[in-house]
Amino acid sequence: MGLVIEILEGIQKGEVFKLVDKMTVGRKKAGIVIKDPNVSTLHATILYDEAGIPILVDQNSRNGLIVNDTVVRKVALYPETKFMVGNTEFIVKVFTDEQMEEYFPTKTWRDLLVGEINQTALSTMPPQDLSAFNPKVELQFIQGIQTDESKILTFGPRTAGFWSLDIALHEMEAPELAFKIIPSPEGARIVNFDLSRVMLNDAVFESQVLISGDRIKVGESIIKVLFLE
Repeated sequence: MGLVIEILEGIQKGEVFKLVDKMTVGRKKAGIVIKDPNVSTLHATILYDEAGIPILVDQNSRNGLIVNDTVVRKVALYPETKFMVGNTEFIVKVFTDEQMEEYFPTKTWRDLLVGEINQTALSTMPPQDLSAFNPKVELQFIQGIQTDESKILTFGPRTAGFWSLDIALHEMEAPELAFKIIPSPEGARIVNFDLSRVMLNDAVFESQVLISGDRIKVGESIIKVLFLE
């Protein structure tokens, strides 16, 4: 079983979101995007306490969170709890394992298709010269649909994109091929395949040597770059 929140009214009525630790809620640039002008860009964050209870914590938003017509800064997300973010009302529900798999399948159609492509493509792809990343590169997804995922790159080059067989980006705005990270004498270098949809530290770029803390933006997703000694 699992806990979810469902929107009760408005243009997103019926949409369901899984409760994930550190998931952000906001009007844009959030893990859960609410299309409500009264919702702040970053409105709240879901945090699990030591007892494993999910808590929705306000992030200094304009309107706070509303429970029983009272503005609060925290909401414990117990089953059947109702609360409002902006003018959007939610309810907490318990889903069975079957419902969780129906709404949040462990393997999406995209995963199955990419897996099938991968099986047929590997036998026809020409061999690549691989070099080690020194130090290793870690890509942490800190915003978007893949929040809390991470990839550790030991060898390169590595290619990311919506249809990439290597680093798959689930972001709907991601291009088929977004960027490539390659080992170079100067360090790990990122090469941009789509100048209109891929940015580095909110700036347009073509090729750049990465440093720790850099942020790669693809659509609404942000990937933080770290180096592992």
